[in-house]
Amino acid sequence: MSDPENLQLESNKIILKPSEYSLAVYLSSVRTYVNEYAKVADKQMGYDDGFLIGVDGLVGEFGVCKHFNVCPDLSFEPRKGGADCVINGNRVDVKSTKPGKNKVFVPEWKAKDKIDRYIFCTVNFRTIEILGWFLHQDIFREDNLEESPMKGVNHHALLLSNLRKNFKGEIKNEEKSNQEIPVDDLS
Repeated sequence: MSDPENLQLESNKIILKPSEYSLAVYLSSVRTYVNEYAKVADKQMGYDDGFLIGVDGLVGEFGVCKHFNVCPDLSFEPRKGGADCVINGNRVDVKSTKPGKNKVFVPEWKAKDKIDRYIFCTVNFRTIEILGWFLHQDIFREDNLEESPMKGVNHHALLLSNLRKNFKGEIKNEEKSNQEIPVDDLS
């Protein structure tokens, strides 16, 4: 793993184990079923199959969490939006895309989510590459707001070349251990 004080994200690849990938597929299918049953609207951006977008999203989340040694959100209650994990006290939303893209889109409605950092990565099956990150205020600005090809949705268009690459001072891989529990108190 990289030195957390000088974490440069020019090329950080993570490869999930087959069991980790299988967990992402399973959890995506459970979340899809639970959200459909609860009539939660599917607001995923992209033209691929919604289930596959969900799998890639979870694979990206698992890869980022594995890299930073934090626990991913494994819940499957009906919901939309929110943080995927917490890194060094920052609420993080992991955004995944396919390799080769130079521009990504974040829907305007996500500005209401209480997110501190947006980490962007590419997903190619079990391989995740962390590209960098944006602050909330880097994304939700009037100068990058566009009408989306998706009817009734505006989005913020972002060039991946503008991603922040250095996590020093912003998101560090610091171990924030829980309070130590004395052995006597475990019963």
